[in-house]
Amino acid sequence: MNTLARLIFIMLIVTLAMPFSAGARYPRGSILTGTVRSVDVLARSVVFVEDGGAIRKFVWTSYAQLWRDGIDSSPSTLKPGMRVRITLHNPLFGEDSVSQMVLLPSSTKADTRSGK
Repeated sequence: MNTLARLIFIMLIVTLAMPFSAGARYPRGSILTGTVRSVDVLARSVVFVEDGGAIRKFVWTSYAQLWRDGIDSSPSTLKPGMRVRITLHNPLFGEDSVSQMVLLPSSTKADTRSGK
């Protein structure tokens, strides 16, 4: 039994002497640009169409920010047809969520042809 106690003590010392190299990165979201298709304010969900054509549904978090002309605004002011740039997070469990939205000026083909 004395040998078992010594073995456990040596294993404990070796374990504590090893350096801990665990680290974590702050999760960064994917930045996407597109148009809002529909908004459900009660469920805090948005259906979003990417510029590439993919349709995504996500919710905005309680701490989400909507930037309008450099001013922080409430995400509940989103309306269908608005162009936004979002920071989308895809968690392992749960729905996709957004932490930041930036309202972009809407550009139409007529504006780009006329040089405006």
